[in-house]
Amino acid sequence: PEGATVLARSAAGEPVVWEAGTALGFLGHPGAKRGMAEDLAMEFAETPEELLDGLTALGAAQAEIAETLGPLVTAFVARAGWM
Repeated sequence: PEGATVLARSAAGEPVVWEAGTALGFLGHPGAKRGMAEDLAMEFAETPEELLDGLTALGAAQAEIAETLGPLVTAFVARAGWM
């Protein structure tokens, strides 16, 4: 969002985590799993042709997402002053 402070970027340089005032924002769901995306896709009559490629990529990234999620959540809890 305009005026937000970018806290993390993707490998391509796109903002993926930001802060705007006291709000924290994520691009997507930080704990997303392939099964969650499959369930969501099944809710629609039509899906994009590249859906399987995206699901496969998400499945392949699952271990890296899980490794990163713990420290990411810990950092946000600390930044929010919840602990």
